[in-house]
Amino acid sequence: MPERSLSFGSNAELVGTLCLPEQQASSAPGVVLFNAGLLHRVGPHRVQVRLARALAARGQPSLRFDLHGLGDSARASGALGHGAQALADLRDALEALREHADVDRFAVLGFCSGIVPAFRLAEADSRVRVLALYDGFDLLNSISRLRYYLGRLLEHGLDRTAMAHYLRRARLTWGALMLRLRDVSSTGASGSDADDLSVPALLANLAALNASGVQVSLINAGSAFGVRDGQAQMRAALDRHGARDVRAVFLDDVDHLLTSLAAQRTFIDAACAALGAPAPSAAA
Repeated sequence: MPERSLSFGSNAELVGTLCLPEQQASSAPGVVLFNAGLLHRVGPHRVQVRLARALAARGQPSLRFDLHGLGDSARASGALGHGAQALADLRDALEALREHADVDRFAVLGFCSGIVPAFRLAEADSRVRVLALYDGFDLLNSISRLRYYLGRLLEHGLDRTAMAHYLRRARLTWGALMLRLRDVSSTGASGSDADDLSVPALLANLAALNASGVQVSLINAGSAFGVRDGQAQMRAALDRHGARDVRAVFLDDVDHLLTSLAAQRTFIDAACAALGAPAPSAAA
């Protein structure tokens, strides 16, 4: 499969790696992969390299790239806020992939903190027809919350040190809530760059995207013990927030950073399915 580095964007300041299949599937969208948090575009343990190659083996082209200020890409000018800059970078990536892979439909993967930029792209650009979001938030319900607090209680107990810990955490939580309320009242949005979406708001918007014809999948790792209890919990939370048609995928034996090769293989299989890749036998 051909792989090559690519500079693109208005001033060729963005750097990515184009991964093209030997024989491209006509129906498969081109895939955009980008940074997970502050990590280089290869992703944790180079999993996005392996994912791009697995997609290519199924006939699907991809571009994995670094946002401004990360990896090999140049620093941003500062003219745009963080969220607006990420959205502009992702749109440049769509154009680069369209030009080099001759695709006009796209899929995007948001990995961890990348879920909001990925969502914003799908919301802003109708060419994005597939959206996959990995492990960016927990879909809590009353049982998972109770299990979490009982676990913390068993861990810390009720002695003087534990009570001081609980009070300190409550004070920090209250302080964070007051700051958020202040931001909302002063800006009309939850955060200075309007990217700090609440989970119910995000799910409602994902449901609207899905209703408009975008294929939306949420993928969660099973490593957050105490707040995740499998596929049924994800499905119940999605249904409660009106996102009944959003696809839920729970990877029971996978840790968040995909440390083992087995975890990476499980994640790659799930991501390929979520990103609209043809089955390996149908790639040709």
